[in-house]
Amino acid sequence: TIVVPNQMVNRYNLNSYCVGALIDGVSMEPKLHDGDIVIIDRSVDTFEDDNVYAFFYDDHCYIKQLQKLGNELKVKSLNPDFEHKGYYHCWQI
Repeated sequence: TIVVPNQMVNRYNLNSYCVGALIDGVSMEPKLHDGDIVIIDRSVDTFEDDNVYAFFYDDHCYIKQLQKLGNELKVKSLNPDFEHKGYYHCWQI
């Protein structure tokens, strides 16, 4: 977790639930790149299909695109190189 500086909080009108996180890897390129810092609003408690979310699963933190497919949640990497390697997952919800 990276503390969001007050100057950034004020400039972008962020709330106190916002934290920063460092992107590690290339699975979300071209939107997010290895070494990018993202702001995560931990107060978000609604789901909009096809948006990118940060979440914990099985003791790991992920930042992925989520899609609801019936009673399953499709967890998607944006990098097309990962599609052909079987890195797309559907998790039962």
